[in-house]
Amino acid sequence: MRLLLLPGMDGTGDLFRPLIEALSLPARVVSYPTDELAGYAELLELARSQLTDEPTIVVGESFSGPLAVRLGDDPRVVGVVLAASFASSPLRYGSRALGSVAPLLFRASPPRFLLRALLAGFNAPGTLIDALKATLRRLPSNVLAARLLDVLAVDVRQELRASRTPLLVLVPTRDRLVHKGLSRELAALRPDARVLNFQAPHLLLQRAPAEAAAAIEEFARELSLKT
Repeated sequence: MRLLLLPGMDGTGDLFRPLIEALSLPARVVSYPTDELAGYAELLELARSQLTDEPTIVVGESFSGPLAVRLGDDPRVVGVVLAASFASSPLRYGSRALGSVAPLLFRASPPRFLLRALLAGFNAPGTLIDALKATLRRLPSNVLAARLLDVLAVDVRQELRASRTPLLVLVPTRDRLVHKGLSRELAALRPDARVLNFQAPHLLLQRAPAEAAAAIEEFARELSLKT
């Protein structure tokens, strides 16, 4: 059994390093194009192309949760993990207004305090903030803006409700980016899912990698026993 890791909105996969170091399972990272406006449909096909015949657990971080849900219909996928993610737009109201200014939001590099407030937590190590800034500098503003627009329009609730692929939901309780109601929505759509809470900010896999890795590997062990 192996893991397929789908990254957050940066799409690089660079920020998975702490999680990969904590895992004993083999993991493959899908990196999204940094220089083209590939939407969810194109990224889904890219991710699907990385599947092999080996049973795979797909881990969708934040932006990539909807992709992980959609990949769950592939017979090679034996489990789906959603980390700090959602099945529908995180913004219930005001998405049109935010969408109209999306191209302006990423023209300047976000200040360190904002990265701490929204993503990493105020007590995040400086090395993580440095890594975040370096990762974001690799991406053109129009690519980030396009991905934000995709997030504001996404809705895979029907696919998630219909799915029978085992589901693990990792919820950071200090998330300031994805509202808690969205994790409750995931649980309501899939009452059979296992939902685990972590005392962590949005970047759960970076701030609590050992705990997240342990939860993912326990999920994998349970799936192995069923096959």
